[in-house]
Amino acid sequence: LADKITDSTDIHMSWDGLFDTIVFLPSRAEPDIPALSHYWGIKNDGEIKVRGIEVRRRDIPKIVKDAQYAFIDVFQGAKTVEEFHKRIPEAKKVLYEYVARINSGKVTGDELTVRQRISRKPSEYKVNSYQAVAARQLERSGVVASAGKNVRYIILNAEADPNFPEKKVILSDFYDGKKHEYDRKKYVELLKRAFENIFPIKFPELEELLKPDFNTKLIQKDLTCFIE
Repeated sequence: LADKITDSTDIHMSWDGLFDTIVFLPSRAEPDIPALSHYWGIKNDGEIKVRGIEVRRRDIPKIVKDAQYAFIDVFQGAKTVEEFHKRIPEAKKVLYEYVARINSGKVTGDELTVRQRISRKPSEYKVNSYQAVAARQLERSGVVASAGKNVRYIILNAEADPNFPEKKVILSDFYDGKKHEYDRKKYVELLKRAFENIFPIKFPELEELLKPDFNTKLIQKDLTCFIE
C-alpha cells in the first residue's frame, strides 16, 4: 500500500505498522486542524507510539510522564470510536489516582524533578522563571552555570512572592522530602494538562482538580455521572 501511494503521488511513504487506535491532536496554532506531528497511537501488538506530547519532552517530571503513559494504556484494544469513548471514564479514574498520590505529599524527589537546559548566564535572566531561579542556585552551589548546562529542580511554590523568587524551586540535589514541601497544586496542574493534551475534546469539569476542597467524594460523583 505504501509503495502504491508513493508511485501515485511521488510522495515517499513507508509502512509504520497497523494501529488499533490513533488520535491526531489539534494544532496549537490552528485548533480546528489536526497536527501530523502531534498524535499518539496504539499498534495492534500493544506498542504505544507518541509525537509532540508530554512524554516526549525532557522538561516534564517523571510522575507526569508515567501518568500520561498510563492514561494512554487504558485504550489498549479500543478499535472503534464507541470503544474509545467508553474507556474515557477509566482514564479519568487513573488521573484521579495520580492526583490523590500527588496530594498525599508522598511523591519522591526523582518523580518530581524537572530537567531543563540553561539558556544563558544566571545574571542575564530578566524574569524570575523556574529556570532562572534554579540557575542562580546552581551557581551559588559552586557550579559554573553557563548556557547549555543542565539543571534539575523541584517546584516548591509556583506562586511565590515576587520579592522572594528563590522559594519557587529547589535544586533536586538539595531537596529533602522531610524538610521541603513540593507544590501539589502545580504538579496536579501539570497532570491535568497531560491528560487534556491527549484528547481532541474538552474536559471543563477537570477544573475541580485545582480547587482546595477537591476530594475523593467529588471523584466518585464525577465518575458516576459520566458513566450514566
